[in-house]
Parts: sequence; C-alpha cells; structure tokens
Amino acid sequence: MFGRMLNETIGKAHFWITFVGSTAFSCPCTFWAWPATRAAIQTQSGVNFLAPLHGVHFFITVAAMITIGAQLVFLFNFLYSLKFGAKASENPWNATTLEWSIPSPPPFDNFAGHVPEVYRGPYELSVPGAADDFIPQHLAPELVARAD
Repeated sequence: MFGRMLNETIGKAHFWITFVGSTAFSCPCTFWAWPATRAAIQTQSGVNFLAPLHGVHFFITVAAMITIGAQLVFLFNFLYSLKFGAKASENPWNATTLEWSIPSPPPFDNFAGHVPEVYRGPYELSVPGAADDFIPQHLAPELVARAD
C-alpha cells in the first residue's frame, strides 16, 4: 500500500508474541469460564465458589495484556518500515494474479488507463515446460521463460 516492505525479523517477533499470548489466554479461558457459566445458568446468586480460580483469572489477564502489548511491536514495525523499509518490488511474492502486475504504490486508476490482456487463469501453477512455477496471467506465452 505504501510501497515499502515490513521488517521480517520484527514481524516474526510480533507473530510469536501474539501467538503465544493469545494461546495463553484463550486456553485457560475455557477452563475458567466453564464453572462460571454453569453457576450463572443454575443460580443468579454470587459465585464465591470461584474464588480458587482467581489465579487463573490473573494469568489470563496478564496473557491478554502481553498480547495487546505485542500489537505495539507491529505498530513500531509499521512506522519504522515507512521510513526505513526496503522498497517493495512490483511482485514481491511471485503472485500470479492481475493486481500484482501494477507498480507499488498503485496508480489512482489501478491499471493506469491500460486494461491488461489475460493469457491464463490466475492460479495455474507448475506450468509444464516453464522455468518458473509462478507465471503471471498477464504475461504473453512468448514472454514466458522456457525450462529448456
């Protein structure tokens, strides 16, 4: 969108902190909520018998705060990459669909007044005889490198 690539190392750190944090709060939530839900259905009175589960509730709260804090890692990565990120190439992931045939950032009207010609389906992977597995659908057959 901005013509820059996010930092992959920071992105991996963000992923793992978010993954561990969200798993750490969602799994115990099932354990913690089961008795509370049962109590709420059976009676509308206080749930003092849940007092032994306060430690689990505290653990869930800390794990949720860590997960929320991990989003600050993403925000840092985003702002850092806006200024110092590597310039994005036209098709950084070797995608085959038409949206990757335009420059980044995209022009206002997407294809800059030129309607691309489509030579193959968007997900034709491993084309026999082609040098690459990923052949964009806007490349003419004579422009595709052969594996010969």
